[in-house]
Amino acid sequence: MACGRTKAEAIVTDVLAPTSVEDCLKVLRRPLNEQREATTKAHTPFFSVASDASNHGTTKLFPLSVRYWTPDLGVQTKVLDFRDDSDETSVAIHNQIVTKLEENGLGLDMISAYSADNASLNYGRYNSVFQKLKENNNCILNANCVAHIVHNSAKHAGDRLNIDIENVVNKTFSQFSSSAKRIEELKSIHTFVEIEYQSLLRHVPTRWLSLWPAVKRLHDSWASIKTYFLSLGEDQCPKSLWLLFKDDQDGEGNPLDLQFVISPLMDVLAESALYHRAPQQNIRDCPELGVKLQIFMVNFFSSLPEENRGSVLLQLIQRLGSRQWCAVPLLFLSQALSCLSPCPLLGSDGLHAFREVLRCTMITHQVLLRGASQCFLLHAALCLTDVSTVSLDEIFGFLAHFRADESLCRGTALWEELCNWLQTNEGRFLLTDGDLGSSELCTATSDCKGVSIFSYVHQRLKTFLAVPANSAAGPSSAPVADEEDEEDQERDEKE
Repeated sequence: MACGRTKAEAIVTDVLAPTSVEDCLKVLRRPLNEQREATTKAHTPFFSVASDASNHGTTKLFPLSVRYWTPDLGVQTKVLDFRDDSDETSVAIHNQIVTKLEENGLGLDMISAYSADNASLNYGRYNSVFQKLKENNNCILNANCVAHIVHNSAKHAGDRLNIDIENVVNKTFSQFSSSAKRIEELKSIHTFVEIEYQSLLRHVPTRWLSLWPAVKRLHDSWASIKTYFLSLGEDQCPKSLWLLFKDDQDGEGNPLDLQFVISPLMDVLAESALYHRAPQQNIRDCPELGVKLQIFMVNFFSSLPEENRGSVLLQLIQRLGSRQWCAVPLLFLSQALSCLSPCPLLGSDGLHAFREVLRCTMITHQVLLRGASQCFLLHAALCLTDVSTVSLDEIFGFLAHFRADESLCRGTALWEELCNWLQTNEGRFLLTDGDLGSSELCTATSDCKGVSIFSYVHQRLKTFLAVPANSAAGPSSAPVADEEDEEDQERDEKE
């Protein structure tokens, strides 16, 4: 059935809307406890009210909706009234809400919550709509819009990025919005890289909810979009986009969401106050943020392409060593890293980054928290290091930063884990040109591609014991030489 605008408007305003309001009021006026025992007092359903202001040309519109629950219908949301009013004060909004509810036979004592945006007009401390409703019903709860809070948090976090997200989205969209030729070129790139083509979305500044879908669509097509703009060259590509894609052309840069995790999110997680336990938690329970951080870290890395996981993990660890961290945030971040699935992602750069965290970041931390962080970091290093890219010199140099009285104690579970790890990777470590007696360090069965730990330790002990005692001794233990011995020594050094 088809009908024009006038007829459709008449059906909606004169038939559908009144019927919907009538059905809603029947439910809200009917007691819920009619089927219960006579001793139980019957009451009508509780409901929350929501109001907002919207500009339609020169007209200010105020919808009034209710949200309620019944055993038969479940959760229901209905529009109760839709009016226009030029008065946007808290007094006027409160009076309109009270008047409409009373006109429809709904008691103010059954209101459970008031929902609106976070403007001071609605939720101010003294003269707001919420405070005036509480004068009518002291049990009303505030159900303010958390979406605006999340949006503002993301907006301020985005300001910490090296790029302007909104500018990237709009520039990319405008490149293809009015050119069929460019769209065809982009489609051919999608086909080549085996990615399903999806049209880019436009971000409208006055509609803040449009930014995330636009960013997500850009991220899904990142490989194709990057290839297209790099193929244009620096002269043809917009300068702001060229700087972004040029940094990422060798895989060293990161898409927008990775930049957020590596920089702004890590800065936020450095705040110790976020890790307080909830009042109902026991003293041994992990804080809620600590638990969610473990889940996030696992899900985040599992969602990354395999070729990007190693570089992103390295940047995260380098971030831990590039600033001063308090002991508590570093503890829970180390615990989250230790929850990652075993995978050879890190090489010698990763061990160096871990070593910087141990040597610089946590050197002044309280000994118990430092020992716990060391345990988590060592477990993460054992699970995430590619042994074929690191030498035994690097491994033992890394292990030298773990103290026996703090973390790596003989007989502990961590000690057993380390011993099993070394035994499992016997003959797989990198053989470097600087290893003394390289031919002697190879395993008998590995055709000189890996280093035997036993041979390595034997060679190092042999080298150490071959050093003369007088040259290895320190200044405090060296014998006092007479003048002739000193002159002979100086003459030998000159020759």
